[in-house]
Amino acid sequence: MVPAEINGRENGVKNDPVWDADYEPCPEAEGISEADRGSVLRFEDWAQTEIFADTRRLLHIYVPQDVTNNASIMFFNDGTYYLSRKGPVRATHVLDRLINNGEIRPTIAVFIDPGVPASPVRVKPIESYGDIEAQRSLEYDQLTADYGDFLFHEVLPFVESETGIKI
Repeated sequence: MVPAEINGRENGVKNDPVWDADYEPCPEAEGISEADRGSVLRFEDWAQTEIFADTRRLLHIYVPQDVTNNASIMFFNDGTYYLSRKGPVRATHVLDRLINNGEIRPTIAVFIDPGVPASPVRVKPIESYGDIEAQRSLEYDQLTADYGDFLFHEVLPFVESETGIKI
């Protein structure tokens, strides 16, 4: 187990770090018309996973206009942070702009938050972590195939099913 502090510094990054406070959206994130925007599907309490059993998570799927089979796919961990159309990143605006300008091919984006465990997490990678932080670390920080398997064998089939698009 890793201690909460090392050399007088907190171990672990919170979702609102001070060093990120001055981030400004890129020009591609600005001023996309409603007519040129893709759509976003929202799934609350998504729990269709055996790999991270007994967890629920918020999951969004961005679907660009005029997308067909064989679209590209992009995954955003901590997805809600990148999704907001008024937030610091505005990823859907950027994707709309790049796709509409022909700079990238149509790309479906999955904005996926870490799971919220139904019961206390048994192993906490950092001793000060609560259950939600520990679950996030177990998903994102482990040197195993679990998270990749989760994305490609559980999330991707769900995305294809919900959108009707083969990726």
